Amino acid sequence: MKHHPPRERQGRVADAGAQSPGGGRWRIRVRMATLCRLRQCHPTGVVIAHLHTSSRVSAKQHYKMLVLGGGTGGIAMSARMKRMVGADNVAVVEPAEMHYYQPIWTLVGAGAKTVASSGRSTASVVPSGVKWVKSKVQEINPETNTVRTEDGNEISYEYLIVALGLQLHYEKIKGLPEGFEHPKIGSNYSLQTVEKTWKALQDFKEGNAIFTFPNTPVKCAGAPQKIMYLSDAYLRKTGKREKAKVIYNTSLPVLFGIKKYAETLWDIVKTRDLQVNLRHNLIEVRADKQEAVFENLDKPGETTVFEYEMLHVTPPMGPHSVVKSSPLADEAGWLDVNKDTLQHNKYPNVFGIGDCTNLPTAKTGAAVAAQSAILNRTIKKVMKKEMPDKKYDGYTSCPLVTSYNTVVLAEFDYNGQPLETFPINQAKERRLMYFMKADVMPHLYWHGLLRYDNVLKLKLLNFSCTNIYPPSLFAQGLLGRTRTIQETASSGDEISTLLPVCTLKVSFPNKSNRTSSHESRFSNNLQFSHHCNRRGNRALIPPEVTMKPNKCFAVSLKNI
Repeated sequence: MKHHPPRERQGRVADAGAQSPGGGRWRIRVRMATLCRLRQCHPTGVVIAHLHTSSRVSAKQHYKMLVLGGGTGGIAMSARMKRMVGADNVAVVEPAEMHYYQPIWTLVGAGAKTVASSGRSTASVVPSGVKWVKSKVQEINPETNTVRTEDGNEISYEYLIVALGLQLHYEKIKGLPEGFEHPKIGSNYSLQTVEKTWKALQDFKEGNAIFTFPNTPVKCAGAPQKIMYLSDAYLRKTGKREKAKVIYNTSLPVLFGIKKYAETLWDIVKTRDLQVNLRHNLIEVRADKQEAVFENLDKPGETTVFEYEMLHVTPPMGPHSVVKSSPLADEAGWLDVNKDTLQHNKYPNVFGIGDCTNLPTAKTGAAVAAQSAILNRTIKKVMKKEMPDKKYDGYTSCPLVTSYNTVVLAEFDYNGQPLETFPINQAKERRLMYFMKADVMPHLYWHGLLRYDNVLKLKLLNFSCTNIYPPSLFAQGLLGRTRTIQETASSGDEISTLLPVCTLKVSFPNKSNRTSSHESRFSNNLQFSHHCNRRGNRALIPPEVTMKPNKCFAVSLKNI
């Protein structure tokens, strides 16, 4: 009987309604602007699908904001741009019928999640009202501000966001992709091959289980070794580990690029008797013989042949062909953008986000989430003919799955310095981090990052705040940092949260104990007033509000 690791648990999340406090000078006035915020509902309770248009031939051929790509970065920015310029002025070009949350494929390849749980229709994630051009981008001409699609249409734009991602090149390995027809080979990097990884792992009997890392930039650079740790855990659970030799062949000179986390990973490798071969690059797969050929990058011309019972391939990757052949590319073919503002270095009305760019940071979903907030601010400034004032620090995150219930959460910046979210040692394996990876992050992805047009938004009126907590909930990505990077917001600034329940902590600029009255508007669904009395931290307050001894107050905002 085959052993199956725990599948994802199913459950329902009940919406918590906001309680209306009463009494005192504290009042929270709640009114409904719409029947539902995250869904459009008929009065009978029947959910009405999000309204948007999609066709191969667009009636409208000019858009104020044109987004190329319907992946993580493209959909996230489409939602933000809808809020900024209106849905009628935004179009997204994407040929695929389905949108996938690819970070979860690591767990799909290990049998802990299903492919079905990772995907939703593109129609369901394109922001309502935004034009969906269901076609491939064939050519970008920034000189004329036009884009030509595969079906021959030409679309003009005022501003362009390029979010085309990167391309996988299995064909650069001799013997692939045809080698995937054999049952011993899999890859967590594509929809067609991720389940083959799980099948190969289940069918493993004895021999070498080999995992590779190519000699190119890759997206989610931790994924090639995540599946190694999971496979090791599975083989131990099924009693096959004694007959297995687990091997990780990487082209890199290190196990992981950030020393703090690399030390932990090396300890895991030694404890679990895993073999790591640095500077080994896969160049050929002989599927009929179950052999993999690796070149030694430190000794040109030298190759080594490994027999395998299971082979997980991380393919070579490169820039998108459309970007590479356009004037927007740098010498290596990546989108040439300013690393601080994400604005193109030559064309000021062109911007980039995600894997297609030449940003010197790891290509991850967490990086895209952080970039989306900075890019949103950059575009807003450019539209006002002002200089961008916010800088992207290169923040990225890699939840290194080390077993079926533990994760080492790596977070760092351009300089390879840790930028951690939690006040604990994140280099340690933790069950909490696995829960975040497997269950929390997917929820934030589908209901937060991609649904920014429906995400709660706070408008600060007539006061300034100097400390926003936690920053993870505000415009910094799915999980921001508790380090001291909180932005100083002033009257009229907007701060957005990715969660329906959050806490806003505001430090009063007034150092005296005089009564201060400040009013905030939480989108159109929740309105409230709050006041501070002369004693500062002894005011009559409703349950949603707690006073802090440092003359701060915290308000728990609930979506209704």
